[in-house]
Amino acid sequence: MKKYFYTMGLSLLSASIMFAQTITSSDFGNVGDQVYMGMDQTPGVSVGASGSGQTWDFSSLNTETLDTLFFLNPTTLPNSSNYPTANLAIASNEGVFFFEKTSSAVYNLGFYFAFGPIASDVQYNPPFKYLEFPASLSTSFSTQSSFAETSYLGVDTNILTCQITIDSAMLVRHTNMLVTFDASGSLQLPTGTYSSVLRAYSEEQTRDSVFIFAPNPINCPPFLNIPSGWSLAPDFLLQLINPNLAGVMLDTNRIYTWYANGEKFGLCAIDVNHSNAPISARFKSDASQIGLGMAEESMIAVSVFPNPTEGMISIQSETNLANHTFRLTDLQGRIVFTTIMQSMQQIQLPLLPTGLYVYEITDGDRVVNRGKIAVK
Repeated sequence: MKKYFYTMGLSLLSASIMFAQTITSSDFGNVGDQVYMGMDQTPGVSVGASGSGQTWDFSSLNTETLDTLFFLNPTTLPNSSNYPTANLAIASNEGVFFFEKTSSAVYNLGFYFAFGPIASDVQYNPPFKYLEFPASLSTSFSTQSSFAETSYLGVDTNILTCQITIDSAMLVRHTNMLVTFDASGSLQLPTGTYSSVLRAYSEEQTRDSVFIFAPNPINCPPFLNIPSGWSLAPDFLLQLINPNLAGVMLDTNRIYTWYANGEKFGLCAIDVNHSNAPISARFKSDASQIGLGMAEESMIAVSVFPNPTEGMISIQSETNLANHTFRLTDLQGRIVFTTIMQSMQQIQLPLLPTGLYVYEITDGDRVVNRGKIAVK
């Protein structure tokens, strides 16, 4: 959701025309498009002020992982029948998102994701407005939506002579979001500079309610008294599962997104906290940027060879690497191999498709070396 505007002009008239930057539905992707997005979990940048003529230098963003967004025909996907009005789907590492794109707006109809054996198909009611067109500086819109997602729990246990049987849990989320296009100017990313960009600020408020279904009443005075059927989950019961859970949870997400004409997706999106301090960044990138932003002072000298490799690599360093972890990921950030290292050793990689991979050597949670390996 970024667009930058030129701050140069031959006259006030030409400058005003430049700052009349507008995005339309043609600036959001179509079936067949593909976009590469990098992720930086510790962005050391400032989102800056609102208004026209801004300059954002985000060239220091580090592509820690890379996600490829595939713009697909939703009718080719197995669960497309749940989204009969969808005319566009976007597949990423986070799941598959179904959209209805019109000349006046893009609506998020829902999403499908799978984590191990668990899969969920979540449908928004009404559809969640993602973008509204045309949009220019000072354009704003709001949207409200909700969804309900049920999961089987199968809890059947006895605690302190109290029988607790819970069949299912249901999360009901109500969302209100206000989007305002508040700034324009020029944007610099690690992969390029964009001279005419429009920024949007979105504030999303969510209210999550957790319900449980008990086939029989649960009477365990004085701490549990749950009727049969669906009821709001008691905080006490949820906190036995996770201390951070509650029957009703409120949250606010704040995101700045920059757009430009012809880019098919937001050039950069930065999550911020209540003080406008960046939490994470997602931005247009490519495979050549992976690991380039890592601070040199945090790295130790390591030799990884041969590179390219046909499967066997040697790792040498003056630092004792015993008990360090060697991890290999593909360009979509998926881990394809991991092992615990000796001080100096040879490592036989698994059979991998030809291509470029990223390796990390870590000591606990600290990355001590990162680089790329070409497998042939």
